Amino acid sequence: SNGTYYISVRDGYGHITTKSIVIDKVDNTTPSASYGINSSTTGSNGWYKALTVQANLSDNESGVSSAKYCTTTGSACTPNVDASISNNTFTVILGSNASAQKVCTQVADKIGNISEVICSSSYNVDTTNPTVTISASVSGNTITVRATGSDAHSGIASYQYSRDNSTWYTSTSGTYNFTELGDGDYTLYVRSIDKSGRASNTVSTIATVAYTNVYVSSSGNDSTGNGASSRPYATIQTAYNK
Repeated sequence: SNGTYYISVRDGYGHITTKSIVIDKVDNTTPSASYGINSSTTGSNGWYKALTVQANLSDNESGVSSAKYCTTTGSACTPNVDASISNNTFTVILGSNASAQKVCTQVADKIGNISEVICSSSYNVDTTNPTVTISASVSGNTITVRATGSDAHSGIASYQYSRDNSTWYTSTSGTYNFTELGDGDYTLYVRSIDKSGRASNTVSTIATVAYTNVYVSSSGNDSTGNGASSRPYATIQTAYNK
């Protein structure tokens, strides 16, 4: 503790010399750390679209000297990265991961006291967009759209479907039926949504319904036609065969 300390020395003849030492600063406490979310974009289902964790360092005696940190999906890790400290804080940007992540820190003060490893809460983070592919098949006057989504981190939550880029329909299923369609060509669209709320690029494909009527025209084509009014066949025989 702080105070004045005296040291007395006696020689063989009984002479005594006393010296005083004044100690006004003693640091026998370890530094500490706490955490907060400095910058975040909240997504859905407990996931973040982006997340920066801020570590707040403190030492009430000699002051903070340095810190190391690490990130982990486990219960703890051994800090091994030198933190860039400013005003007793530093930040860590968490990247995408399929599992929840946390930041763990160890703090040193100016006389060498070192804290225990102190870890933050765990956070689910997905900073990347999902992907999706599309295919379509026709049965009578119904077009079935099939979507195949992929997301390595939070996972696919739903799909959004549209016919001719008008109304969008959301479904957790990878297939969607557009029914009772008239003859003609249709452009189908789909995008996937991951659990953090991120959306894929929109992809499309074309499908043709030739159900109510099959069209034949002298200006049609038996190879490239499909029997729709906009793409008729050239001969009745080909229309019959199809």
